[in-house]
Formats: sequence, structure tokens, C-alpha cells
Amino acid sequence: MLRQRSRSAVIIVLVAAVPAFIGGPVFSAVVLLLGLLAVAELLRALESRGARPLRTVALAATAALIGAVALRAAPVVLAVVLTGTLLISLTVAVLRPDPIPGLQDWALTVASTLYVALPLAHVVALRALPGAATQGWVNQVVELLGAGGTGLGLAWFGLTLAVTWLTDTAAYLIGRALGKTKLIPAISPGKTRVGAGAGLAAGTLAGVAAAALFGAPLPWSAAAGVGLVLAGVGQLGDLSESLIKRSLGIKDMGHVIPGHGGILDRIDALLFTAPVAYYLARLL
Repeated sequence: MLRQRSRSAVIIVLVAAVPAFIGGPVFSAVVLLLGLLAVAELLRALESRGARPLRTVALAATAALIGAVALRAAPVVLAVVLTGTLLISLTVAVLRPDPIPGLQDWALTVASTLYVALPLAHVVALRALPGAATQGWVNQVVELLGAGGTGLGLAWFGLTLAVTWLTDTAAYLIGRALGKTKLIPAISPGKTRVGAGAGLAAGTLAGVAAAALFGAPLPWSAAAGVGLVLAGVGQLGDLSESLIKRSLGIKDMGHVIPGHGGILDRIDALLFTAPVAYYLARLL
């Protein structure tokens, strides 16, 4: 199980890294595809428990929101997409042949869409941040691959991905080997306090190392702070998806990735770390 999980993790990182270096429309298209697959997984899980989410509306709204950010649409366009998601989904629920009960179906449609699409839109925005990294090789790579002027975005995305992945890996391996006291057993029986602490430590160190490697313009103390914050919110993202799964009575959202489950099982922490990283990047 551990070997299978490790192999899958390497493949996942490579699949994420190559489009990230290319940036631009290629990266946005990959994020959009992940968003559609993740929303579809969540909708299937809800349907397996008797809910009737509006699948077409959820997928269309996910595509519209991520696409609007990828195209750098004006804020008013994003407001239109969000407002349209709320009103159109409720209208479709009203016009169903059997609209009652429909409140839960409408709420789950909106929640599923926003839970996945909004954070992934931040992933696109994070990678597209304009500016230069402090590491020359990063700027040279993005220039070579046609995404010139976004070295800063690649640096911050690399930092975010590294912290997210290493936090999860450390929490899993050390928690599995040494952890005894459960963190929140009602939500996630496998997670331990020792694992959570190891994840925070690993994320902090990863923040410093990744900032230096990719050239995020941060002093080491700020990079450590960013790593610690992202490690914390990443574990909250993992626990949040566990809450959804436990509420639905399922172990995994899907079985696409051997040893990891579904797409949503792999990006649950990133759904929390990417928005926080984007605003930290803008702030710092």
C-alpha cells in the first residue's frame, strides 16, 4: 500500500509540475480539467446517498468560474458568474418535474461548485502572478516556455505545492509510524497529533527550502512563517474533506489514483493552501 501510494505521489507531482512550468492556457486547461473531475466525483458521492444535485449546472459553473479567472476577466464578470450560479441553480431546481424536496439539492449544488471551483480559480491566479523570481533559472524557464513575466507566479506555486505535498507526506509517514493519540477520531480515525505536528514542522522547513529553490522573494523567516501557515491550513483542508466523506459514509471520493483514491482526495489540501498562498503573495 505504501509503495503504491509513493509511486502515485511521484506521478502526481510530475503531472502537476510540467503544466505549471509551461503556465498560461496549458496550465489553466489542466486546472479546469481537474476541477471538472473533482466536482463530478463529489456529485457522484452525493447521488450515491440519495441527493439530487444539479450536475449540469455545477459543471458549467465550475468551468465558467475557472475560465473567467484564466482569461483575467474583470471583477464584474466574476460577480456575474457567482450570482448566476446561485440564481440559475435555484431556477433549474424550481423547474424540475419533481421539485419537492429541492432545497437540499440546490444547496448541495452550490456548495459543491464553490468548494472546488473557487479555490482552483485561485490556483490559476497564483500561477499567473506577474513579476520575476529571485532565482534566474525560474525566469529563464518561463521565458523559454512562453510564459514570460510570470516567474514570480511559478515561484509561489512551486512553494505552495511543495509545502502542501511534504506536509501531507510527513504527517502520513510519521503519524503512521509513531502516532498514537488520534487528532479528531470522529472525522479522521487515521490522523494523529504526532502526525499533525510532523506535518507542521515539515511544512515550515519546506517553505524555507522551496522559497530558496524557486526564488520566492522572501527572507527565510517569512518563508518559514508562510510554510507554517500553509501547512496548518492544508491539514484543515484534508480534515474538511474527511468530514464530507464521513458524513456521506464513504472512504474515498473515487478510485482514479492507486493508493490515494480520487482526484478530490489528492487536491483537498491544495483547495485550502492555494487561496491562502495567493493572498499572502499579494500581501508580501
